[in-house]
Amino acid sequence: MRAVQILMDEELIAALDRTAKRLRRDRSKLVREAVTRLLAAEAAQEKEQRVIAAYARQPLARDERDWLEAGEWPAD
Repeated sequence: MRAVQILMDEELIAALDRTAKRLRRDRSKLVREAVTRLLAAEAAQEKEQRVIAAYARQPLARDERDWLEAGEWPAD
């Protein structure tokens, strides 16, 4: 791992330290977990936007919408 320097105000550091103590993690681990969650949420949001854009370019056919609304695919 590489060391990274970040700036935080005293109130944020105090809140981070209280949370780290409560969760029994060190400050660095807690920050890594928070950044990992943020990046995962951003990636999921980007993926969702790509899916929305794809369906805007190629909307579902009427029968596909009916299947989707019914919550099941037709039997073969």
